[in-house]
Amino acid sequence: MTQLDYFRLLAPAYEDMLDADVTNWLLIADGMVFADCLDDDKKAMAVALYAAHLIYTTSSDGASGPVTAEKEGDLSRSYGATVNDKKWLGKSSYGQLYLQTIAPCRVGMCLPACREDH
Repeated sequence: MTQLDYFRLLAPAYEDMLDADVTNWLLIADGMVFADCLDDDKKAMAVALYAAHLIYTTSSDGASGPVTAEKEGDLSRSYGATVNDKKWLGKSSYGQLYLQTIAPCRVGMCLPACREDH
């Protein structure tokens, strides 16, 4: 499957987004995902999930990062930095699935199930 195929399968919330727009997000995500220990299929899935997470986190009125504080009177909202950590990635189901997908790479090695040629 291609990155776009995975995106369409795993992120149905964005079914109305044009392929050209999704492709742009996939290009951005592809440059940010370092999962060389994964086979091509799993890396395509990881890129699609990361792209969906980026879209999810940037779709809140231009704010970025997790909300760290809110105030209701005279509305005030503070955001944390966007960092590729578990806290930021845990803000969406896409980020959580991304973490699961790249788990073999995060431990500094690739488990045999990760690639057929190991």
